[in-house]
Amino acid sequence: MRILACIPYHYYESLALPFSYYYTAQVLRALGHTVHVFEFIEHAAHNKEGMNDFFLSAIQNIGYDLVLVETSKDEFFPETLEEARRRTVTLAWNSDDDWRWEDYSNHWARHYTFMVTTYRHIYEANKTAHPNLLLSQWACTGIFDGMQTRKDIPFSFVGGIYSERVALLQTLASRLPLQIFSRTTLPPRSLLRKMLRKIARGLYGAHLTEANHFLNYADVNAIWNRTQVSLTPLQASRSGHLQIKGRVFEMGCSGTVMLCDRNPALAEFYEPDKEFVEYTSAEECCDKANYLLRNDSTRTQIANAYYARTRAEHLWSHRYKKLFDTIGLPC
Repeated sequence: MRILACIPYHYYESLALPFSYYYTAQVLRALGHTVHVFEFIEHAAHNKEGMNDFFLSAIQNIGYDLVLVETSKDEFFPETLEEARRRTVTLAWNSDDDWRWEDYSNHWARHYTFMVTTYRHIYEANKTAHPNLLLSQWACTGIFDGMQTRKDIPFSFVGGIYSERVALLQTLASRLPLQIFSRTTLPPRSLLRKMLRKIARGLYGAHLTEANHFLNYADVNAIWNRTQVSLTPLQASRSGHLQIKGRVFEMGCSGTVMLCDRNPALAEFYEPDKEFVEYTSAEECCDKANYLLRNDSTRTQIANAYYARTRAEHLWSHRYKKLFDTIGLPC
């Protein structure tokens, strides 16, 4: 098939290949499809009307079989999306529907041929009102396999430092060899930036980087591949709810052990204590991390099971096959 992937061309606000580039362009090309990538967000910020015109002209002149959009805000005009779905199959992939559904996704679903949510409770509550709503989930590309990589980082965290994470990271970093890789995008002389730097200095081993020097997605995977135990907080950045974040699957082929918040929804995909380890408090997280770091055989057994389950069921190739079968397109 000929596929147009409309994705943001940045990773955590830094100009680097994003996760979505790998799971769309890289994976779909490996499956035999022709994939063109269109960075629509930056284009719309500078010239929204021009971006919409270019988008429609590409659909009309190239003749795509599928247009995949990683939804963001209101970069597309509703009439643009309506015209696009008259010409081809349009598929919206949503993020953060636990707090974006009512204010955003709910209002845009009707403008796409299909819309995907990764939240089962959102799907069950809205599938009648939106028959074009589909349920899928994040996955692992399988590109960054780290099973044979030497695990020379005992314990690491990669990601943003916010809300509940601050206290958790402070507790863990004061007791365990936790290496923290984070970033800031604030002006260098702002009071908030100075406060964040002070917090980061209090987190032993923290690496606070500038946005344009932040680790790209390949670098993030390289850290996971070198890590024995990977801290994986699941709190949403805004709602305070627990989520199933993409990294739950992304690091599945790294050979690490995922140590994450207890989220009952995760049991649909992995088995607790056998394929990952969960915690309910900072104290329990600290105890379990310490146990895993001291018990190589247990840690290796869990990492191997996590890897095997990911390879067997949770690659993007699995997601696309099921999704394309559902909407009647060849995988």
